[in-house]
Formats: sequence, C-alpha cells, structure tokens
Amino acid sequence: MTRRRTLVVIVRSFALVAFVVFAIPFMGVFFNSGSDASGERAYVDLTRVVTGEPRIIALSPNRPIIVLRASEQQLHDLESLSAHVWDPAMPAPVSGLFVHWAFSTGKFGGCRLQHKPAGAAQTAADSEQSQWFGGYWAPGCEASYDYAGRAIKTAHHAYATYVGKTPSLHAPEIALLDDGRLAITLESR
Repeated sequence: MTRRRTLVVIVRSFALVAFVVFAIPFMGVFFNSGSDASGERAYVDLTRVVTGEPRIIALSPNRPIIVLRASEQQLHDLESLSAHVWDPAMPAPVSGLFVHWAFSTGKFGGCRLQHKPAGAAQTAADSEQSQWFGGYWAPGCEASYDYAGRAIKTAHHAYATYVGKTPSLHAPEIALLDDGRLAITLESR
C-alpha cells in the first residue's frame, strides 16, 4: 500500500468514527423502543405535581414528558410573553396543566429540554440583561420555550441568544381521569 492510500484509509476511518460518536446522542430520537407502540397509554399520578414546579417524567427511556400545573404568576407571565413568541396561540391548559414532550423542535430537533426557572438568562457578556420568565431550554439546540411550550422569538425574553424560527413543543393527547391521574397516549414519532 502506498503512503497516499494509507493516509486516505486513516482519514476515512477517523471520519467514520467521528460521525458515529457524534450521531449516538441523537439515535434515541429515531428509534422507538418496542413498548412504545402507538395508542398505548401511560399514567401519571398528579398528586406529585406541585403547582408552579414543572416535572420531567420519563414514561420510558425515549419518552420523557414535562407536566406543569401553572401558578397564577406563570399564567400572567405567559400572557405577557404572547407578543414575544413565534406562535402566540396559547394552548388551553386542561385543569391548569400544560403537558409537552421533553424534546425541542429547534434547529437540530430532538434535543432534551431542561427546566430553567425565572431569573437571569444565559446571555453574551456584551449584551443587555435578558428578562427570562422561566420555561424550558435545549442546550444542544439552543431553543427557548415558555411554560406553555411556545418557542420564544425575542432575544430579550429568550434564555440564550438563539431565536431562530422554531415550532412550539409537541403535546401528547391527554385525558384527566377521575382518580387524579393523567392518561397520556404514547404516539410513534
């Protein structure tokens, strides 16, 4: 084998390994576990959901959801954010509950969301201080969402500096049961 051929093989091998290493975190989004068949239901005990505190619950390894029973202050903040989101239509909460899949819909899609409470946002050192009312942020996708799952378009109200056009979070089909549980329909994504 010539030096050139050896170098080509080494470079291609490194490229393949790098691709696999960077693709692994995103693979769970594309593959469904066998127990998550379309139409199955998962149940969440709402007695553990504290008003004003979002809970990220893993229904199965690839199905985390966010459940929030919004406080009066959060509902007020959501109303004031309507002019600063891409889709101002706010979904009507079922008994004050907002339920969303815990994956972003941002520029890369499929990044897991983190809850970021109201307070100082992550901004560049030279920018003015942002007014973050609380919500969800995907560090890998850099997308910011309010508690109603709407993508934020105004940099002054986003958690980070990225405010590209992003769809709102996806919400599963839910039903509030009489025994204080929430039934969530699992769907194939």
